[in-house]
Amino acid sequence: MPLEIERRFLVSKTRVGPQNLAVRTDFIVQTYLLNETVDVTERVRRSTDGYTNVYTHTLKVPVSPGVSDETELIISPEEYGALLKRADPRLNDIHKTRYTFEWEGLTWELDRFQGPLNGLWILEIELEDLHTHVGVPPFITVAKEITGDRLYSNRALSECQAPPL
Repeated sequence: MPLEIERRFLVSKTRVGPQNLAVRTDFIVQTYLLNETVDVTERVRRSTDGYTNVYTHTLKVPVSPGVSDETELIISPEEYGALLKRADPRLNDIHKTRYTFEWEGLTWELDRFQGPLNGLWILEIELEDLHTHVGVPPFITVAKEITGDRLYSNRALSECQAPPL
């Protein structure tokens, strides 16, 4: 499985970025599945840019804080529907709008959560090395870094009835 290395930040404030900043907007519904394998998180995701739906099936195994073994496959709408039958009834679907943009040569993802997590914003960046120094874009105010904080994992957030601000 390929490694996913990411740094994550709890955002307290965001402002409009530079006018020439190209931003891709996707609307995401993420559902966690029942899985009997210890330490494996399994989910499906429907992502749409408003025109095209993309369905993915993901398996994640934590390696260390900020690092996971991750396998993510694009699946058909039919496979997505079949996998949804294994949705964990104890967990809420995650609904979020993802804004993806380039800043100083790096790709950033800013997630704005809806539903029970309304008001929560998380900024993520995937890196080749967890200890790479990154300068957070100046139009985003970070409350704190949450890399490796399980309270803010999407899986843990699916248990929440309100955002852990």
